[in-house]
This record gives sequence, structure tokens and C-alpha cells, in this order.
Amino acid sequence: MKIIKATKKHIPKIISLIDAIYQEYGYRVNTNKYDRDLLDIEKFYFQKKGQFWILVNKKEIIGTIAIKPENNTIIIKRFYLHKKFRGTGLADKLFAKAIKYAKKQGYEKIILFSDTKFKRAHNFYKKKNFNCIAVIKKNDADIPYSECLFYSKI
Repeated sequence: MKIIKATKKHIPKIISLIDAIYQEYGYRVNTNKYDRDLLDIEKFYFQKKGQFWILVNKKEIIGTIAIKPENNTIIIKRFYLHKKFRGTGLADKLFAKAIKYAKKQGYEKIILFSDTKFKRAHNFYKKKNFNCIAVIKKNDADIPYSECLFYSKI
């Protein structure tokens, strides 16, 4: 298994992985709205020292994590792991990659948003010293949901 930088050629498999994970919670990827960033990851994530990594196992994309800088803060985005690999320590490796990069770039704060249904992810973030500082209700007619805004200092 290896963590590599995502490219345009990975987009269909990235979307497929994220859609499968969304379906666990009754959602679907919508590249016309919330998930449109996935159609052009290079434009959306690689500006201003952002990154998008994938975790590959035998040519299969099993995990993703991205970071998007904003002032002195890193926003962690698109942090997903295929369900059969959860609990194996691979999420820790993906997360460590993002944190190490953020530290190297000199960022001081990290935020991330996580759907309130993703309880397992919330436990992971709490173990990494993140705190849910706000719950934000999304009023989207297609997918009504709420997110926790998590915050931590590096």
C-alpha cells in the first residue's frame, strides 16, 4: 500500500470510492453541487500549496485525504477510507501525511467539517485532539444534513 498524489486520471475511481462511502449513510455523490470539486482536483486542491492524496492498494484506491490552505489554517477535506480497511491503522497514516505536510508548510490551525452522521469519524478526530466547536445545518433541498466543525491547533 502506498500514499500518492492524486491526478486527473484518478478522478473516476476517487468519485466511485466516495460515492460508495456516501451510500453507507444514504447519500450519493453530486458533482453538480457539493461534490463538484472532485471533477477538477488539480484546480481545486493544488492551488496555494494544497494537496490531494490517495491511498492505493493493488491499483485500487481505498482512501483519500486532501488539504486546502486558507490564511494560516489548513482545511482537511475528502478524508475517506473504504469500509473494509477501517480499524487497520490506515486512516492514521493518511491523516499523519496531511498533518506532517501542514506542519512543514508552517500552518498553525486545522479545521475540518464532518457530517453529523459520521460518528466513527468523529471518534477518530477526538482521539486526534480535535473538538467539535459548532454544528452547522445545511439547508440543501437535495441533501439536507448537518455538519460538525472540528478545530485543532498543530
